[in-house]
Amino acid sequence: MQIRKLTRRLWGSFALSLLLFSLLIGSVFAYLFRDYHQEAHQEEMRRQAETLAAALPAFRDEGFLAQEQPQAEAPTPSHGPHHGRRGMSRQAGSMPGMGEWCRHNYSLQDSDTLQSSHRAAFLHELNQLVQGTVWIVDRESRTINAYGEESSRDITGLPPAVEAVLQEVLSGGTPVADSFSDLFAEPMVTAGAPIKDANGTIRGAVLVHRHLSDLQEAEYMGLKILAASLLLGLLLTASLAAALVRRFIAPLYTMKDTAEAFRAGHYERRTGLTQNDELGLLAGSLDELGRRLGEAETERNLLQRQRQEFLAAVSHELRTPLTVIKGTWELLQSGFVKEEGKLMDCRRRIEENLAMLERLVRDLLELTRLQSPGFEVEKESLDLTEPFKEALRSARTLADQKGVAIKASLPSSLPFSGDYGRLRQLLLALLDNAVKFSPAGANVEVAGELNGHSWQLKVTDQGPGIPPEELPHIFDRFKKGGQDNAQGTGLGLAIAREIALRHGIELTCESIAGAVFTLKGRTT
Repeated sequence: MQIRKLTRRLWGSFALSLLLFSLLIGSVFAYLFRDYHQEAHQEEMRRQAETLAAALPAFRDEGFLAQEQPQAEAPTPSHGPHHGRRGMSRQAGSMPGMGEWCRHNYSLQDSDTLQSSHRAAFLHELNQLVQGTVWIVDRESRTINAYGEESSRDITGLPPAVEAVLQEVLSGGTPVADSFSDLFAEPMVTAGAPIKDANGTIRGAVLVHRHLSDLQEAEYMGLKILAASLLLGLLLTASLAAALVRRFIAPLYTMKDTAEAFRAGHYERRTGLTQNDELGLLAGSLDELGRRLGEAETERNLLQRQRQEFLAAVSHELRTPLTVIKGTWELLQSGFVKEEGKLMDCRRRIEENLAMLERLVRDLLELTRLQSPGFEVEKESLDLTEPFKEALRSARTLADQKGVAIKASLPSSLPFSGDYGRLRQLLLALLDNAVKFSPAGANVEVAGELNGHSWQLKVTDQGPGIPPEELPHIFDRFKKGGQDNAQGTGLGLAIAREIALRHGIELTCESIAGAVFTLKGRTT
């Protein structure tokens, strides 16, 4: 199903966008977190080193500074690599030469004197405090004191990078570096701070070493928590996305069901959606479509019923004269009518019914042509009074035969654009209808007036009028009014209405004492 595919595409697009967003946010956060964590870790080590450097002068009894006195004995230079335990071993009272440092490790297990044991414990406590390794450097004796697994002393040269960092600390700086990694079994991060006496003179330095793996482990734990949080967030938002997609797609299912109902002919079905968004607009358009389809169905049924009524009326109108003609012709053919008077009466009857058939067919063709959407009236500029006057002359001939007088009052000129013959036919149809329903000796009044660019023409007869229930249908096809119009086709007023519509003329009818037909239009 296409909507199911749309649901999957929507959910997939949302999930992919969310995944890419999570990866982007996670990558940026991981980068910033690692950078911030490294800076925070280094700043913490620097503060620890500065705190220890500020506190060590108070522990004068520890004897780490200026305890080694220089000896006259010249050092023996060492050779080889710059790291590791190397160089020639010296006796306890020996001093390193320039470029060499004496590295002294104190151990709780191997301390042979009370003072050594006390120093080892003190350094051990410092290591526990900073969670790393602390070196206390004596500037004068060039001695590095630290806590080690065994109590030992060796004189060695430091690597150039380490020497540079140490000299920076002894010069008053507080650097953070990883240059000391070569002196340990694994990578280290080191922070240093100078030790100053009461006069502000730099007496030595404190170096705090921490394993780089500790920093990486903390970073790893932070990233692990981030990954778990992102995964949980993805699962929760994926569930929420599925619910939102279903909620978003639900109106489409409703509209699909409504469209299926329309296809089945149930045009009264409505979506019932009132959302203030694009889907709401689509649902409103679909409901409007259903309304119009319903109206079209009603109109189609009406037209179908009118077509059936029209065919029935035509059949009825044709059947009567045809029946008369057929019966009269059979009577003549039988030979039973031999008198000349009766023969003349039969011929007259056939002639009258043939004339009625001719008028009926002609009016049907005329009405069909006028109601055809492709039919166009050929218009030209003319004076509307001219076709109306000619219609009056033709109608007076019929009126005189019945003893009806036609009184007319028309404006001097009515500029108009239309078909001369059709306009004459329009007024003649109204006059013919008025004469038919007017009794002998009655008057038919035609009154026209011009008011600016608007004009109107009223045709009033003195007939019996039109019953109120028939007035709305007076312009329908085959609508005959009483016995006075027995010979009519019932199409005259329908043709008149179509001609008026083609010319933009309003044609209305009302019944007061008689029937009043009104034409209203505008001049050109």
